[in-house]
Amino acid sequence: MLASHLSSQFATQKALMDLHWQASELKTLAERRKLAENQLEKLGGGISLGMGF
Repeated sequence: MLASHLSSQFATQKALMDLHWQASELKTLAERRKLAENQLEKLGGGISLGMGF
């Protein structure tokens, strides 16, 4: 019974860690995309990166 409970706790903890990692990855991607769009605007490029998504 205890082993089952611990296994469940571990799985829950791992899932939360995975979600946290994914959220930080998405934030990083969003920040990079924003930087890239700002660079394009400075260079006068009229292409929006949003068109590909």
